[in-house]
Amino acid sequence: MGQNGRQQSAREIICTGEKRAIEMGLALEVGMLAGMVEYQDEECAQWFNEEMARLNSFLLSFGLKEHKEPEACEVFSCSMRGYSGLHYLRRLAAHVNLRNELPGSGDDDSSDDPVLREYYRIVEKGSDDEQSKLKFDHLILHSDSEGYYLPQDFEVPLIPPESLKVAGDIVGSSLRLLRECEALAGYLKLPLSREPVSMADWSVLDQEVVDVEAEYVVEKFIWRRLYLAAKYSVQSGAAIVFC
Repeated sequence: MGQNGRQQSAREIICTGEKRAIEMGLALEVGMLAGMVEYQDEECAQWFNEEMARLNSFLLSFGLKEHKEPEACEVFSCSMRGYSGLHYLRRLAAHVNLRNELPGSGDDDSSDDPVLREYYRIVEKGSDDEQSKLKFDHLILHSDSEGYYLPQDFEVPLIPPESLKVAGDIVGSSLRLLRECEALAGYLKLPLSREPVSMADWSVLDQEVVDVEAEYVVEKFIWRRLYLAAKYSVQSGAAIVFC
């Protein structure tokens, strides 16, 4: 990926807070600050650094390291099939975790799936024993429209105070997201790779031919993008940005 137009669009949206047209939906980007620096977008770079400074104050208070976003790296971005696509994979993960089986393919109402809702209920009201069995918190317990995954290892997603005004309100770990994607790979019969992420990997996504009749077509579409993003985040040290 990494086409200039797509990168510029993502940067403008997250910097200005403008609402994207519904048909565009969720996108993700890894290396956002590097793109801003490359295109000499000083205003957005300043905004991003101020956002990271607020987030870092929270990380330090939590006993974690500051996140140091690289100013030079390849920039990768991709769309995530509107705002509903992410819920297809979340639904599948909830069924795998709580029922130990695959459901049928999801649909655009996947966010209302009863097993996925049960996962949320356990998070909110479940016993310690129930909560200890949840395996996909970084995939499931994150904003579906904006926010960050950082290349640090922490057990559960973090919730910064509202006063910090961190986009998305929940911060995930890209290392944990990567492990969760790896745990789902076998269920979806998707290959894992030990090779570093390259431009060629993202170009394949651009050229992907989707068989709309295939089983779990949306789940696989979303998985490929999250897997590569999480892997590249760990590799590059850059945050995954939902925007």
